[in-house]
Amino acid sequence: KKRGLPYSPGSVEIRCGHSNSDTLAGIGCFCLLLDEIGLYKQTAGASGGDAIFRTLTPAVATYVRKENVKDDNGNDVIDDDGNVVQKDMYDGKIICISSPRSKEGIFYELYRHSPDVKHRLMCRMPTWKVNINHTEESLHNLFPEMTEEEFSMEFGAMFSGMAGQTFFSRDMVEIAFKNNLKLKSNGE
Repeated sequence: KKRGLPYSPGSVEIRCGHSNSDTLAGIGCFCLLLDEIGLYKQTAGASGGDAIFRTLTPAVATYVRKENVKDDNGNDVIDDDGNVVQKDMYDGKIICISSPRSKEGIFYELYRHSPDVKHRLMCRMPTWKVNINHTEESLHNLFPEMTEEEFSMEFGAMFSGMAGQTFFSRDMVEIAFKNNLKLKSNGE
């Protein structure tokens, strides 16, 4: 109320954005959901994935509160001046969801650095582990035209080029060596 924000029931606004970070900069939001961030453009400029993420990240910093620091016994920690020590607690959240793609771009970088960022929670799970209505076999049957690599990215939550994955499908290798039988065995 002090800040002039609406405080009656129904005052939460859900806003759908777009792919130009310049016009979205400066908003304040409690939860930022970036859907299919693995597909964001890998280009410079306002519509690139990095720019969208970095421009909108400060939007959630608005929602911060002070919380008393506690010792191991649950008592407030007091500083040398007799004041209760407080820390900033950020309640705003950013949720990034996507099927992984190649090992590049903002989504891969967030994934790669997640072990080093203590406030970041990351999970990567195949569709058949998350959605009980599907099995790996049922998804293969629904999408038989997908290469193994495409299937692994879309449903298996695997970044392209991860261990055990081939970067090029067998079909692509066959096409590349179609007219050069002498080197075909080397390609295989």
